[in-house]
Amino acid sequence: MKRILCICLCLVCLLSGFTACKTEPEPVNPDNCKHEKHDPETTRCLVCNRRIDHHYVGDTCTLCGKKTEFLWDCIKRNTEVMDILKSGGHENKGTVERMTYETFAFNIQSLTGEEKMIEKEAFVYLPYGYDPQKSYNVLFLLHGSTDQAGYWLAQEPYHADDSTYVSTGNYTKEMLDYLIGTGKAGPCIVVTPSLYNDHDNYKEENKYVAANFGHELTEYLLPAVVERYSTYAKTTDEVIAQREHFAYAGLSLGSMTSFTSIMTYCLPYFAYIGSFSGPATDVDAVIEALNGPEKDYSIAYWYCAIGDQDKTGGDFYGDVHKTYKKLVAGVDRLTDGQNCDMVDVYGANHTYECWLTCLYNALPKFFR
Repeated sequence: MKRILCICLCLVCLLSGFTACKTEPEPVNPDNCKHEKHDPETTRCLVCNRRIDHHYVGDTCTLCGKKTEFLWDCIKRNTEVMDILKSGGHENKGTVERMTYETFAFNIQSLTGEEKMIEKEAFVYLPYGYDPQKSYNVLFLLHGSTDQAGYWLAQEPYHADDSTYVSTGNYTKEMLDYLIGTGKAGPCIVVTPSLYNDHDNYKEENKYVAANFGHELTEYLLPAVVERYSTYAKTTDEVIAQREHFAYAGLSLGSMTSFTSIMTYCLPYFAYIGSFSGPATDVDAVIEALNGPEKDYSIAYWYCAIGDQDKTGGDFYGDVHKTYKKLVAGVDRLTDGQNCDMVDVYGANHTYECWLTCLYNALPKFFR
């Protein structure tokens, strides 16, 4: 018995010794951590446990090796894609034409109280082999502050080879030809209107365009487009029934419009949304609308992106990330990595090259 008791005492002492020698790792201050590795699924740093967004270079995250389908580097630095665009994009080339339509001048009414109808223009990209007997998906693609309807497709007053316009030149049409011609995206009609009623007064109109444009879009432009072109609808009622064939995307002020107009009261007409380099001005109001009046309308896919060098508006980069995270957290039918993504375009600023990259990424995800 004494021997057994002695053995037990020895074991207790031995275990106590091990416990005494064992030291817990010092907690790491996240602000001092280098964040060199993170878990690919939780995105938590392996040292400090803080959530760290994926950092993609090319198609690979440098923190965990996860692959992505997106083009994360700014497209002007991707010589493979740029060489294709500079050589024409694809042998099967679409066409661009100008359309006019009448609309109520919502911005003018907000500014002066005057009620009037005006004529506006939009430019329309028709894919190669456009056939009026077939039905096509439609993307409404919007510009940013100070720009006009011709911005995206290098129509007057813009020129494809104008070095003051963008450093790469304009390649939107070539990009569309390439994506559709290679099968990366399906054939679609792309409409580029103007946010403004009177471009000479754009500074004053900027106060109202993000909230007003959805009315012009759904009440005047959308009906004119489906009446004139071969889409999956002929009336706005049919658009609601066929909303998975209609998309909206915009850059900067056009991106802010994606929140203040499209998500807030135009969701019955659009299942796909692209927000390029512009945050929501009131995220809580967008969440309230999505969980309230718009709750019965799904979001098939929402692409949200910003250049990692973009400091427009003080900190558009941080504001866009906050907008995305708050919306995903506050709206149950938005699931990160499934029907929405937050993409940093590395090395990109508040420039056309960033937005062309966004178009390259978003269009193949639309109309799936």
